[in-house]
Amino acid sequence: MFTFSQFQIQDHLIKLAYPDEDYAAGLYEQVVANRDEFSRWLPWATLMNSAADEAKFLAHARAEIATNDLILVVILVDNQPAGMLDLHNISALNRQGEIGYWLAAEFQGHGIMTAALLNFADKLFTTGNFHKLLLLADQANHKSRAVATRSGFRSVGQLKEHLFLAGKFDDAELFELVGPLPKPAEFN
Repeated sequence: MFTFSQFQIQDHLIKLAYPDEDYAAGLYEQVVANRDEFSRWLPWATLMNSAADEAKFLAHARAEIATNDLILVVILVDNQPAGMLDLHNISALNRQGEIGYWLAAEFQGHGIMTAALLNFADKLFTTGNFHKLLLLADQANHKSRAVATRSGFRSVGQLKEHLFLAGKFDDAELFELVGPLPKPAEFN
């Protein structure tokens, strides 16, 4: 199990770890526990029906990571799988990609996702391979939009009827973050 990054928040150790099959059962448990909420915003949530499905996804993610088509980390809170954070739709030419994330409800409201997103973005910018990160959030997903804003992403507009969720098209808000990030005290 390889760690992309780790940091403390409150009294919790947060690790951003590369996907490993050992996390499949714990991630699947989080999906089951949060399926109603996740399925409002994440189309895959209704398709994940077993720990084996999660293990297949993690294997697929590792293959995509190996070809530089994806950067995905599992968010571990005190070594317990709590969510995921990824960069997809990567354009090496334009040195940008699109951020996606989810975090189980029991870990929300503690600043974990905001800190994880800031840490992830900082590491991506530090490599010199990325100049801009994009983030799409359903217009009605207030929690996701708040994480983007708290993390320094700037809203650059709305995309009308951009996301097809639950049998209908929803508007999306597009955010961007241009690097490198200023170094706040917790990153020094």
